[in-house]
Amino acid sequence: MSNDRFITRRDALKHTALLTFVGVGAGSLLTSACDKKASTAALSCNDTSSLAPADLEMRTVTMAYVEKTADPAKACENCQQYKAAPAPGSCGGCTILKGPINPAGFCKAWIAKQPS
Repeated sequence: MSNDRFITRRDALKHTALLTFVGVGAGSLLTSACDKKASTAALSCNDTSSLAPADLEMRTVTMAYVEKTADPAKACENCQQYKAAPAPGSCGGCTILKGPINPAGFCKAWIAKQPS
């Protein structure tokens, strides 16, 4: 009987170690990518309690601001009007709308950011 169908214990350990290394590396990359996406998705910039009724109407009715865009290419962070957040994971601002603005949001005033 030929031993071609069997692997040695040493080969089995090598393959197990390699698969473990690859699995841990891939898991770390996926977790970091998901954490970044989750932090933006979980960010809430809906505290409009300090806005005047006219500003609130402009935000919600006239410009139809939403916290999460349906088109990732048209997110507030890619808009000419967006004012960057002071720190990662926090709300930014807008030159047109008053109140906190989610970088992943969208409104009717969206216009593509010009290259600098």
